Amino acid sequence: MKKVILALLVVLLLAFSQQPVFAGKPPWAGQEKAKGASTGILGDNVTGEKYAIVIGISDYERTTDPYDPPYCDKDALSVNYTLINVFGYKAENVFTFIDSSANKTDIVAAIEQIANLEEAGDEVVFYFSGLGQRYYGAYDADGDPEDVDEWLKCYDGGWLVDGELRDMFDEYDTSRIVFILDCSRSGGYDDLAASGRIVCTATTENGYAYVDPDLKYSEFT
Repeated sequence: MKKVILALLVVLLLAFSQQPVFAGKPPWAGQEKAKGASTGILGDNVTGEKYAIVIGISDYERTTDPYDPPYCDKDALSVNYTLINVFGYKAENVFTFIDSSANKTDIVAAIEQIANLEEAGDEVVFYFSGLGQRYYGAYDADGDPEDVDEWLKCYDGGWLVDGELRDMFDEYDTSRIVFILDCSRSGGYDDLAASGRIVCTATTENGYAYVDPDLKYSEFT
């Protein structure tokens, strides 16, 4: 079944690759449905700066972890390469954290550093590949009214909670932010949703993300 799905994805990608590339606004922008996209309305290309935070953790610090998810480091390196070499991000604007460098303190510092640099109209990407978890109980990690908190696990055991991420990115001037979460239970990060943002998740709120040993990457990435 996996091979059939992958074959279909390849066919779709090849089909989309035959679509013309436009430097400015595409001719179908503003219509009720974009002819050159699978769904939705295509917006204008970004004219400001572009920033990204890219995280991939396959080797966690704690030896008590039930397992280390393979290929997440490769996921992040491939996203880093694609942002710079395909989408034209400046290398110095892409903050990449792999394995032991992906501690919570440094990731939060990068989010805050970009907050001091970005302006309205700039583009920001936040990408995470690693362990995602949910917490049920009386403890409320982010002060929101939900009984359940979703967490992205950092290398050092620190957690980036959904509401915590929401509060940090709500400080940004730009509304053009793309979140890409390749981890289990990522469908629960609806705290990040806001006008102008895109939230791409590998799973449903209760689902599990998988890796593919043939591809040697996470399936979603």
